[in-house]
Amino acid sequence: MQVPPTGIGEALRHARETRRLSLADAERLTKIRAFYLAALEEERFHLLPPRPYATGFLRAYARLLGLDPESLVAAVDARLPPATGAGLGQAVEVPLEPAAPPSRLRRLFTYALWALALLAIFLAYVGYIELREFCQTGPCPAFLSPAPPRAPLREPAGREEDPGPPPPPTTAPASPPPEAPPSAAPEPQAAGVSVSLTASGTSWLRVTADGQRVFQGFVHAGDARTWTAERELLIRIGNAGAVELTVNGRPLGVLGELTEVVERRFTRSSEAP
Repeated sequence: MQVPPTGIGEALRHARETRRLSLADAERLTKIRAFYLAALEEERFHLLPPRPYATGFLRAYARLLGLDPESLVAAVDARLPPATGAGLGQAVEVPLEPAAPPSRLRRLFTYALWALALLAIFLAYVGYIELREFCQTGPCPAFLSPAPPRAPLREPAGREEDPGPPPPPTTAPASPPPEAPPSAAPEPQAAGVSVSLTASGTSWLRVTADGQRVFQGFVHAGDARTWTAERELLIRIGNAGAVELTVNGRPLGVLGELTEVVERRFTRSSEAP
């Protein structure tokens, strides 16, 4: 861009005002004191520092405003006396520095946040896997345990036998009933093993009758359960101090402390755990 006929200073001022920059803005962007920039716009060259520095100021200011630095330097050489302008072509370059250099600290902070997020996801995954493994040997939260059946396996069979109207009363079998209890009473004990449980708190249970799992889940305070088997009953208690057992009619009480995991096997001849 050639210098307009209005003058060097007028060209600098016009270009700065077109870009809506103040002298303070130009000072911040060029790192050149506003005093020297005003001297260039007012063409008071005698206020400028030695010629090499003044030429560097003019070149830097011209680049910021989008003007041709070489044309302005040549115009200044033409305006100044030959003795003074002889060394103008050897002006020192004044590099422009970015007004707002990129923040390395901000980038590092962003990278650190991403790293923490990935670490949190990894730890959550590991914790989930560990909790699932723990559920294989002890009590686990309800959302990780399979939905337990709410009634023992033997109970539906008993309910199937209940439906139906009772037989009409008769007077003929009045004598046989006394003989039935002696034969029926010993059969429950000789037939297998029976375990009754009363809960005083919350505990996780797993009950296996003759090798088949008949219950797995939680019992709560006030719950009472009974299970029977022909050969053996295996019961695993996740909170031993919160349940009391009765085996084959013999009360055993609690089998351990609170939060203690206990596993016991009972047969029809069992008298103690």
